[in-house]
Amino acid sequence: MDSLSPVIKEFTITPKATRGPVNLAYLVEDYGMHPDNTEQCSGIQEVKFTINGNPILSDRELTKGKCTKTKGVNYVYSGTEPIARVCAQAIDNVGLESEEVCEDFTRDEGPPEIKDIQLVDYNGLVLTHVKTDSPVDVKVRATVTDESGIESVNASIPLTGQTNYIPYTNKEGNNYYWTTSGGSKFTITQGSNGTIRVKATDKVGNSAQENFDYNIKLDTVPPTELSESSAATDDEGRPLLTYDSYLVLTFSDKDDSGDPGIGMRQRKAFLDLSELKMGSKVQADSCRNIMNDKWECKWRIQPPDLGQDVEPGVHNIVLLRSTQDDLGNKITDEERIEATYQQQGPIKPTVIEYNVIPGPEGVGGEAVRGDTVQFKVRAMNFESAEADFSEIEGESSKAPEECVYDNITDSQICTFEEVVGISGPAEVTINFTFTDAFGDSSTTEKTIDIYEIEGESTPNYWRSSVECSPHPIDRKTTSQIPQHVVCKVNLRTSHSNLETVNIVGPTSIYECMGNVSGFIDNIRTINTAPGSREPYLMIDLPARDYYLDNLMFKCPLSIYSKEERKKIIHSAPEEELVNIKLEFYDQPLGEIYEKRDKESNRAIDDARSLHGGIIKELEDFMKGAEDVCQWKNIITGAIAAGMGLVATLGGLQDTLPFLRSIKLVREPICHSVEKVDETWVTDVFNVVDSFCAIINCQASGGKKQWNLERWTGGAAPWCMDIEKGLKDTELGAAVRYSQGTIKTSESDNTMKFWATNMKDNIYQSFACLCIPGILRNLNKIAQIDCKYATCLYKDYKETGETMSYCKNMDHYLKCTY
Repeated sequence: MDSLSPVIKEFTITPKATRGPVNLAYLVEDYGMHPDNTEQCSGIQEVKFTINGNPILSDRELTKGKCTKTKGVNYVYSGTEPIARVCAQAIDNVGLESEEVCEDFTRDEGPPEIKDIQLVDYNGLVLTHVKTDSPVDVKVRATVTDESGIESVNASIPLTGQTNYIPYTNKEGNNYYWTTSGGSKFTITQGSNGTIRVKATDKVGNSAQENFDYNIKLDTVPPTELSESSAATDDEGRPLLTYDSYLVLTFSDKDDSGDPGIGMRQRKAFLDLSELKMGSKVQADSCRNIMNDKWECKWRIQPPDLGQDVEPGVHNIVLLRSTQDDLGNKITDEERIEATYQQQGPIKPTVIEYNVIPGPEGVGGEAVRGDTVQFKVRAMNFESAEADFSEIEGESSKAPEECVYDNITDSQICTFEEVVGISGPAEVTINFTFTDAFGDSSTTEKTIDIYEIEGESTPNYWRSSVECSPHPIDRKTTSQIPQHVVCKVNLRTSHSNLETVNIVGPTSIYECMGNVSGFIDNIRTINTAPGSREPYLMIDLPARDYYLDNLMFKCPLSIYSKEERKKIIHSAPEEELVNIKLEFYDQPLGEIYEKRDKESNRAIDDARSLHGGIIKELEDFMKGAEDVCQWKNIITGAIAAGMGLVATLGGLQDTLPFLRSIKLVREPICHSVEKVDETWVTDVFNVVDSFCAIINCQASGGKKQWNLERWTGGAAPWCMDIEKGLKDTELGAAVRYSQGTIKTSESDNTMKFWATNMKDNIYQSFACLCIPGILRNLNKIAQIDCKYATCLYKDYKETGETMSYCKNMDHYLKCTY
């Protein structure tokens, strides 16, 4: 008989870190009817192994009835996870399985980590400077770590003139030290410099090297105190201290050359805090380097007896001359610091008066439901105050009605009032909290009795709070699937002996109050048995789009109660209105698709409006201007050719007699041409020049009778003034210097300022009325809008890319081009 599972008694993995094989060693025992009895059993069938949950090995036992098995199995890990978990499990011949036993090992592919190579003196001080020209004995320290363990650590240290690698002298944890080389101690002086090299090899053969450059400087300059601060300041800007706050002093520590000095790691900064009852020489609790030569030292302010003996007000604190840097350079003069001290938090408040203001059914003296309870509380050193009236169904953080200063006690008396909302009998506790400017608080409390009104027809014993799940509700889900919401109602009471007998909840949504029509199909109540204080409302929501952020409504619970001690059952049920708030998040699917299509159509409309509107009109205008300019060039070319021919033939008339008659022809022709040029051609060509200037986005020639090109050819007056400023002013010189120059010859440096090409920028084109630039850039915008619309229709709608992907691409293209 074998009724017991096998047990893995031992399981080890060696080595624990490797980049090669590991050995899985185990000891398994199987038992029959008695634990630890390995004489009789069904026998071990196999031991199987998994790594990170995946099967890797199975070691089967061929000997039948063998109750003990010990063995080692080699395994080469080929996975990529840095840490592998191997689990072993044994199975006996009747199929009983042992519990899994697991061990981890590390795949060590990385070299050792070498850090914090430093020169330190024999007191552990890190040395970057020295104070004198005398040699200082030092040690070299390096921190070396590795997962598989360190095999060797060696260093090349040129302090003794040798650069060969030597083993470390001693080791403390992960810190390795070198103190001598060839029997000589390492020493440094002002001006010592060089490079220390540290090599390390781990147990599996990975190696690493790190270098440390040192340059020892002279530092005989003491630190200088720059400022003092605390978490808060008083009205005059002085540090405002309280018990357990911090006073912070900032220092500058420089060496003789003005560079950062040795520093203040050893926190040798001292204050006279005797006025705060803390002693005449108090060392800083911490000093840390915050930036370059700046150091920050902190003192924790903890006077004896919680600071109750320290007089509130302004106190003198003295920075002592014993304050020094790590090389012992002391400050020359004491410095006085003013700080304001106030007691820790408000002085504990005291309830000095309790009154009952009678309500509709009250008689005064003792509180009943409907009465107003009033408390007067004395307190000091506070900024705000509040009372928790939740136990009588009032506000949980109600501010005082008023606070009046009391000259006799140098304190304030605050008055709190609230209406009692619960039925008695009950014993309740009201808490009062006073808070100062630091956020420190002090509290007190007052316990009062609420009496029962005999024969009360509508009692109010219970208070409720509601937790609903799911919370919030996903609108994408509600569009497709009806939602079932469960709301737990937590009932609580101040009556220690009160229990529920029965709870009757709504059976229909029409019993609830609120605009829930169409949003809720059904509601029912469960867990209403006697003694229950957690009834559940089961709410069914139909599948639909919910465009509201939350659904708020109230449902009644009729609570029947009993007092077990008095053996009384209250026949009149309490009607507790439960406030329910269902919140929604995300967008309905329909709205998401509608928004997507709307965005896509908008992008298409933008592109079409540009192409079919202003771009088409500008293109038609520019084509006409180009035609006019082209005909102007043809006409002026023909006239120039004719005039040249006539002039040439006229010059040959003296040598060629048959051409003498040309003179008679040339003079009237030229005369008439000049007249035409003066009276008509010049005006026409000035207009044509304007069209050519608009096309080229530059100023034109001619007599400029209309100044058209000055405003539509990119030569608007303000743009010309800016361009002139960039060429002639100091700002322009700075811009030219930053942009560089283009040399056209050895003596010529031409300004390279690309921003003056207004055609490349739509803002410059519009500002300077450069029509070709405006047209060019509007075309680019239309192309980008087309690209955006394509992205929305294809990438977003078909392949599932997010809308932000298309928007980011659109913004990038518009910004870049």
